[in-house]
Amino acid sequence: MKPTISVITPIYNVKRFVKKCVESLMSQTYEDVEYIFVNDASTDGSIDILKSIIERHPNKNVRILNHTENRGLPASRKTGFEVATGKYIFNCDGDDWVESTLLEKLYNAVKDQDIDYSYCDFYLSYEKTERYLKCPSFKTPDEALRKGYLCGMAKYNVWNKLIKKELYDGVVFPVEHRKGGEDLIMLGILSKAKSIAYVPEALYHYVKTNESAISEVFSEQ
Repeated sequence: MKPTISVITPIYNVKRFVKKCVESLMSQTYEDVEYIFVNDASTDGSIDILKSIIERHPNKNVRILNHTENRGLPASRKTGFEVATGKYIFNCDGDDWVESTLLEKLYNAVKDQDIDYSYCDFYLSYEKTERYLKCPSFKTPDEALRKGYLCGMAKYNVWNKLIKKELYDGVVFPVEHRKGGEDLIMLGILSKAKSIAYVPEALYHYVKTNESAISEVFSEQ
């Protein structure tokens, strides 16, 4: 039987952070979930930590996919997406973590009316403090696209959103080895959505202390 939600999490050299990330996913109060971890040729022991945590949760539906070479975040998400079987997709980064009620609350916001897309507030998490980031509330996907994302009034990152898998159909992920720009696929996805729901609560923790994170390092890629 297919799960309701597929959670896709790329893992690449996030040894300092992966334990908290994976434990927060394994602790979700919503249980009809498949967890897909994509090992993007990690070399720092992150995968050993991942496996040790998964072993403590034998009742969870977990898959680990492996890249033979480092291919970047967009390619890793694409690898996970291609095998995902859930009705909804949730993307998580391997150096972030989530509240235990995240999936339950995002799904509760969509299930009764079969809504296409839900999103929540989030935290910017630093070494010793956190900053609450409140997202604007939109009534329709068109309003979110025109008055939010395209005007710079809202962030169209991939990781605080629960999205129907069918909305990804035909969406082109960024070119392999191009490590940035993946968030742009959210614009294409939102343009196809017919309904949207907002959860006014910070349920995702976007970690800003990972100096090797893509958003922290400039490169020609």
